Amino acid sequence: MKIHLWIIWPFLVVFLSACAKTPFEKVDFRSVAHLDPIRVCENFEKMLPDSFEVMESAVYIYKDLQIAIISYTRINEKEDSVEIIGFNPLGLKLVQVQASGAQVVYSFNIPQITKRVDEQIMARSIAEDIRRIYFKRVPPANTYTHKKKGKILVVQEKGEDKIEWVYGGPGNRLYQKHYFRGKHEAWSVRYFEYEVNGEHLYPCKILFENYDHKYKLVLRLKEVFE
Repeated sequence: MKIHLWIIWPFLVVFLSACAKTPFEKVDFRSVAHLDPIRVCENFEKMLPDSFEVMESAVYIYKDLQIAIISYTRINEKEDSVEIIGFNPLGLKLVQVQASGAQVVYSFNIPQITKRVDEQIMARSIAEDIRRIYFKRVPPANTYTHKKKGKILVVQEKGEDKIEWVYGGPGNRLYQKHYFRGKHEAWSVRYFEYEVNGEHLYPCKILFENYDHKYKLVLRLKEVFE
């Protein structure tokens, strides 16, 4: 992935104002009584790309620490691979994580975090959480559905654990994913807005929360490279 600093400059100031609270407007969920859940999922899936690259502003929030970066992310769900490269406002590379299957290669230049967290654990966590955001946005066949307060909920149970997809809102799209380990919610993704680029659909504003490790990731889409 080639990175050109001249592309970064227009976006250096924008993401610095992000804060720890949810920075996006709530999704307007309306009645879904007339909708077929299977058709909703099928229509949404048709709009998703198998692989893509995006540039995003990203804010990593851990306890009292906030780090803002410009992130280049490459996704290929079929190959189970992700790559993330993050720069600070001066164009200095702070992080690079490449993951393919169980293999992870990484480098960090963020002493504020690496002093607190093991680098290998952090690299694997980043790769896994990016997968949680961009992979499996359409549920598999072994699920059940119900409707609640203007939302279509699709649930997959694995023993005591479960994952929940929430559809509805503008365009009847995926707006939430939740993973529960027993009664404890381990992580969640909230998608607040979408845009169409070419023939595909991309989330513009994302809030990921990892409740186990107590951190948040706020993402704003800046550019798509198909």
